[in-house]
Amino acid sequence: MLELVRYEELAKLFHPELVNKLHNAATVIVRYCRFDSPFVPDDFQLACLQRLANGEHYADIANHMRYSKRQIQRKLTDLWNQLGVDNPTQGLAIAVEQGWVTIPRDTNQ
Repeated sequence: MLELVRYEELAKLFHPELVNKLHNAATVIVRYCRFDSPFVPDDFQLACLQRLANGEHYADIANHMRYSKRQIQRKLTDLWNQLGVDNPTQGLAIAVEQGWVTIPRDTNQ
């Protein structure tokens, strides 16, 4: 028969360093599996991604798209979660890798 284990007791068994390693491993697995899924950002998400790739800040994107900065942050946080990443840099890296956005070339060189 299975014993009931309280969450607090289970948490005591894990060292923070091991939890961090587990998180990193899970992130790699999510990233690997994500490419087998048919997920593609919608038009709004793609527009936001491209503007981020162009160097625009959340406030600029919000102004242009007639949203509040907080709404843009929420929508992009949802996108990062769908992509299995923790931040915009990782999200943009995947967007470029998948061909969803392009990084403008510096023409001043």
